[in-house]
Amino acid sequence: MVGRTLLGVVWTLGIALSASAANPVQWSIVEQVNRTDSTKTWNSPTAVDLGKMLWHYDFEITKVTGTVSVPFLGELTQDITGSLPPEALGGAGDTRDLPSVLLNESIAEPTTGTSANVLVEVTNLGFGRMVLSNVVLGSVDLPLLGSRPIQRINIEASVDVIGYDFGDFNRDFVVDARDYVVWRDASGQTGPDLAADGNGDEVVNGIDYDLWASNFGRTNAGGSGTSFLAVVPEPSAGVMLIVGGLALSSRGNRRRRPLSPTRGREAAR
Repeated sequence: MVGRTLLGVVWTLGIALSASAANPVQWSIVEQVNRTDSTKTWNSPTAVDLGKMLWHYDFEITKVTGTVSVPFLGELTQDITGSLPPEALGGAGDTRDLPSVLLNESIAEPTTGTSANVLVEVTNLGFGRMVLSNVVLGSVDLPLLGSRPIQRINIEASVDVIGYDFGDFNRDFVVDARDYVVWRDASGQTGPDLAADGNGDEVVNGIDYDLWASNFGRTNAGGSGTSFLAVVPEPSAGVMLIVGGLALSSRGNRRRRPLSPTRGREAAR
């Protein structure tokens, strides 16, 4: 009975995770941190699709405001975004691995003495998370009223993450003949951040060709949370025709046999 219950929980969790996965994802963060809060955590409602070659991310803190209480007047709120260091307000980049830290910075607003550590990451399950820790809310000097403690800060931010399918070497969301050209031109190269390095081993070779060939025709669904196979010729025949045509056109009128997937793989090794 216990075994059945545990299996049911695992199955339900798997369904929930797969249902909430999407590509791309756009997360909006709106959080309030009160004076009594030393830590604040935000978790995304959806997860990014984990079955991708790599992911590109953009993170930006778009607005930070501080609010103080003023006797007889109520609350006064001021935008302090412009006084924060630019490097702490966001970043962009690529990653092949999840979990991945998008931002890990200490933010300090010198005029008020407000500070916090900001961690933004995508977890190993594909969910976004922001953690504000060591939060200290300072104070502001108001004319005639002197120093007034900041009661809360409000933070608005955005996170965009998009994944690219295996074999989509030119990142146009379609695995097609143009990606073969990228692989062909880079075949044999070594080093980091190679566009045609599909498996991330810093070598462009036949393994990357195989990734392209096995995913030929795959199209990023652009936000629906799935990837699907486009209507193309039977995979092996379609790949052979495309690659063969490219091989012939690159050699002008010289008579050479079309490059088949097998010959392409052997040439890369």
